[in-house]
Amino acid sequence: MPMNMDTEYPQTTPNEVGKHSTGKVTILQDLIPTVEDTYIQGELESDRMDKENYNELELSALNTSLETAKTGENEISLRQHLYWPRTPERKADFLYQDPVSCKVHEGYTTGSETLSSIGVVNDVVERGVKITAEFNSKITKNEEERQNLLQKNIQVRKYGYSSTWLGIDWDNLERGKHDGNVNGKRYFTASHPKSGSFVRPEKVQLGQTAISAITSRYGRHDDELTAKFHEQQLLSIQQSINAPFLKLVGFDKITDKQSDFYNLRVVNLRLQNIYSCGESDSLENLCPNISELDISKNLFSTWLVIFDICKQLKSLTWLNVSENNLQIPEDISRHCFDSVQILICGFLNLTWSEMLKLSHVFPNLEELRLPNNKIDKLDTPLENNFKSLKVLDLENNPIGDWNEILKLRAIPTLEQLSIENIGLKSIRFEENSKTNLFLNLKKLILTNNLLNDWESVGELNKLKNLEELKFLHNPILETENFNTRTQLIIAKIANLKYLNGSFIASDERRGAEYDYVKKYGLEYLAVRDTSDKLKEFLAKYHRYEELIQECGVPEESELTIPSKVIKVSLIDIELIYEERVVRKKLPPSILIQKLIMLVQRLFNLSERPNLTYISSTEQNIEIILDDECKELGYYSMQNGDKIIIKT
Repeated sequence: MPMNMDTEYPQTTPNEVGKHSTGKVTILQDLIPTVEDTYIQGELESDRMDKENYNELELSALNTSLETAKTGENEISLRQHLYWPRTPERKADFLYQDPVSCKVHEGYTTGSETLSSIGVVNDVVERGVKITAEFNSKITKNEEERQNLLQKNIQVRKYGYSSTWLGIDWDNLERGKHDGNVNGKRYFTASHPKSGSFVRPEKVQLGQTAISAITSRYGRHDDELTAKFHEQQLLSIQQSINAPFLKLVGFDKITDKQSDFYNLRVVNLRLQNIYSCGESDSLENLCPNISELDISKNLFSTWLVIFDICKQLKSLTWLNVSENNLQIPEDISRHCFDSVQILICGFLNLTWSEMLKLSHVFPNLEELRLPNNKIDKLDTPLENNFKSLKVLDLENNPIGDWNEILKLRAIPTLEQLSIENIGLKSIRFEENSKTNLFLNLKKLILTNNLLNDWESVGELNKLKNLEELKFLHNPILETENFNTRTQLIIAKIANLKYLNGSFIASDERRGAEYDYVKKYGLEYLAVRDTSDKLKEFLAKYHRYEELIQECGVPEESELTIPSKVIKVSLIDIELIYEERVVRKKLPPSILIQKLIMLVQRLFNLSERPNLTYISSTEQNIEIILDDECKELGYYSMQNGDKIIIKT
């Protein structure tokens, strides 16, 4: 996307041509390709030139202070390429082979220099001079002398022509071939060693205004092409659902509604190559009632254009500016847009300090999404920063340290925090009990981090109002099977209501907490009489003391050390229906759904039964088996336990 309009005058050529994409542009005028650099996307540039192209070349001396080497009176050595305008039949580059003088008619001029002869040197490839059209027309009047020049002093090769090139710093770092330095000559400085390349201006799409994009995208098109497009859409739908007589009703009304620019509310202009708003107040006059606007992945180069758009849209509440290479101006204090409540700024290379500056421009933000930026440090926001913020998304930022996250405590209104894939390795609060930090935080996303200890999970119990947690793809989860790790998370966080999007039923929590007590029961019994070791144990296994008060201290006789043999062995269960009892050995892996079907066959039941689990050792434990996707082993059943069957 256009960013940098610095003008340079290079004297050699790039050895490649860029591809279509977005990136910063540096204009490079009079860029002269070398003999090897004649291809653009597989086509010889010289073969594309017509007679008019050659005649229009401005053949004038670059300046009158050419570096000269006197080889005789009024003789000049030109240390640059010599360009000779010619017809397409004479596509040639004049590369002199010998340091001989080529006599020409006296009195012919280049610029203000009068040349009586042209002295040629071996290093002509290093520099170049372009002869005036007048000089050429006069020198070509003498065909014999021109042929003499061709025969003695030049080598004919296919070649391109000099003109303006664009130095591109691609947004996609894999699109370029260099950093702006070619053959030892620096034309511009790219942001990455391989993100720069050169492109002809005609290869670049300069984009359009927001006004043009809206009218093109949402305007009504009553032409044959549009009608044919709708007909093809209908045919595609008919074929996909095998309904040849299907008709679509109401699309004209939708089109009419979208074409009513004044009443447009939701506008999507993603990937429309927009570089500016348009004429002053044009957006406000065309569609002043836009409330949601997506202008992501366009050609904007500065936040000033975004501010101009916001200024004209007084009803704007939702704004997505992601994937634009936006520069923040030095003075943004005069800009303020109270209406914007949701702002999405992904892939903008933003830092947190820059976002703090922008928070004054958007003072009433309730939702801020900053995925895939360069945020590594979180400076503590001031009291007037993010005073209304409820949702903050920092996904895919290189933060890494939980202490940085703790700085967000200065945002007391925060209810939802996404810190997915930020390289987080551990979570610790200074408090031993409930913390007063993040008092309003209800939802936390910790997926795809590097958390490798269960203590970090237990620390989340210190958040007083945490109700929803997304915790997937962390190394610690690989230490237990799916059911066990789910139970551990539920048992460690008392207020949790949703885990990874699933609601936690009361019986599921009760079973998870009971199994949690049993799992570490032997370890607890071994340290409960030693105060120091007990303190360490309780710090490691969060909520354990609280849970043994609810479930009771586990008896050593009921605690067994799990082994692979036990896990795969069958469980001897009593199935009880009214007065009939059937003993059955069942695998722990059997689903409740299959168990219900088994019970129907065993007792010849016409209706689908309801199952209730009763422990043989703990008479007060009674769990309804209503989750048909759970395995029998999920409920930690043991030999002698009972399942009551009711219809």
